[in-house]
Amino acid sequence: MAVQSSSCLTVLSVLDLNEEDARKSLRFLRSSYGPNHGVITRQDRDQIPEVLKLIGGRTSYLSRVARAEDMLEEAKNMVEVEKNWMLSKVGMTGQETDDDVMDDQKWSSCTWLLMKEFVKIREEAKEEAEKTGQPFDETETPKMSYYKARQVMTRGDFMPQLDHINIISIDVNHHVRPDSMITYQAGKLVVEEEGFDDLLDETRDRVDEIEGLHRQSELTVKEPFKINISGGSLWSWLWPGKTKTIEVEGLGASFVPAEKDEGKK
Repeated sequence: MAVQSSSCLTVLSVLDLNEEDARKSLRFLRSSYGPNHGVITRQDRDQIPEVLKLIGGRTSYLSRVARAEDMLEEAKNMVEVEKNWMLSKVGMTGQETDDDVMDDQKWSSCTWLLMKEFVKIREEAKEEAEKTGQPFDETETPKMSYYKARQVMTRGDFMPQLDHINIISIDVNHHVRPDSMITYQAGKLVVEEEGFDDLLDETRDRVDEIEGLHRQSELTVKEPFKINISGGSLWSWLWPGKTKTIEVEGLGASFVPAEKDEGKK
């Protein structure tokens, strides 16, 4: 409905500040609302570039770190909290995944495929900027087209859900990017952890295994067994005064007395 309405309106996307504007804003906020009351210390000036790399140019985050006693420590804590929140939403369980949570793990593994691609895109852009000598905006989050994101995730229907819980952001130009620099940095911490690729492969293999099992039908065949019928039993009218043994071989075998069966041979 929003997309249909936007075709009749002029839609403006409110993006995070670029690096230069974010630096000026953080200096102003720090001097106005910081603990030193109008004074920018040498430690503050040294920390600003590192802080911007972690939190980007979102004004709400800039305002929060500007009021902290230690800006860099507060920025690192915000990234760590974001990382734990992401893992609580889309954490992977690997080879031990239960079949009851297959859909959840399918969503989680596709999400981390997308976050891994974001990390790759930004690292490649940073290397390219260093080679060519072009400036690199440390506050800009990586982006890709909606179409490419569908290819990376292999499930395009998952993206609206990720947008809804603020893990990714989809703009009016159909570009997909992490919701914020903090989200990107949190995802990068997970992607660069030792064993991440193995966990991702194990989770995806387990999902494929469970899906394969759901597409199969199981046929159970019981072991052959024998039935002894003695005189005076319910079936003794067939063979009065005798004890008979009926051999049943597998499912669907007929109840044929052993003696009669041998006579046919």
